[in-house]
Amino acid sequence: MTETTETLPVIVDTPARQEASEGLASQVKAHPGLVIAGGLALGVLASALLPKGTGRRLAQGAIAAATVGGEAGMALARQARDSARTATGEATEHLQTLEDKAGEGARQLRRRAVVVTGSAASAGLDLTRAALRLLASLKR
Repeated sequence: MTETTETLPVIVDTPARQEASEGLASQVKAHPGLVIAGGLALGVLASALLPKGTGRRLAQGAIAAATVGGEAGMALARQARDSARTATGEATEHLQTLEDKAGEGARQLRRRAVVVTGSAASAGLDLTRAALRLLASLKR
């Protein structure tokens, strides 16, 4: 309890106050139904003492506040959805660009491979012809 006395104004902290507080807490734990009934009784008493329509005005204010809160929540949800859609669209465009670049790279690689393969095949044929000519000349 030293922490509460340091942060709150000085309150007389006596053993009698602690005992009363602990006694109240134990009674609430032991009889929760009575506590609820007492709360309802106080609510009925308060409604009887307040002028007519006060409860209705309070309820209408609470409903209005809940409505505003719900609308704000929906607006935030829409913003989050739109942001997610935008991010998804941007990611899709980026992936499409990467795919296009990869496809172009693959086409260039295939063209180069055809050229190199053709050159290698041509060189191989030339080498084979030269080897056959050499063999033919050696047989003569």
